[in-house]
Amino acid sequence: MAISLCDAITSIKKDEKYVSKTITGGLAFLIPVIFIIISGLFFKDNFVVNVFSCLIMFVISIFVTGFIFLTGNKQLNSDSLNMTEWKDSGLFKIGFKTCIAYILYSIILMIFSLIAGLVLGLVFGLIFGLLKNINFASLQIFIFV
Repeated sequence: MAISLCDAITSIKKDEKYVSKTITGGLAFLIPVIFIIISGLFFKDNFVVNVFSCLIMFVISIFVTGFIFLTGNKQLNSDSLNMTEWKDSGLFKIGFKTCIAYILYSIILMIFSLIAGLVLGLVFGLIFGLLKNINFASLQIFIFV
């Protein structure tokens, strides 16, 4: 089934429980924020609380990423326009694989950028080093003759 961007956006409302599914995903990101606010009121040392909140946010992000990718896969590969259920077993696995793929892709791009920067730096360094040693006063004789 081919799906356009307009169909992808309007297909959200075709699910009977789209309101509860989108609210659940949105409220999931408020859990670490509420945890940080409450812990900030009661605890003086916030380092452990902040690390724990970051871990909670990471796990929630993995579940939401899995939800988005499974929903997209379901809509692209079948005629069903329903969203994935939050209780599906593959959410964490798909989300974790996606996060690992993003990290590996970013590492590859950083390595490519580093190599390209080194090569261009060497090339321009050689060019400007050669230009520095040219005596431009002797070149003016050839231009005006």
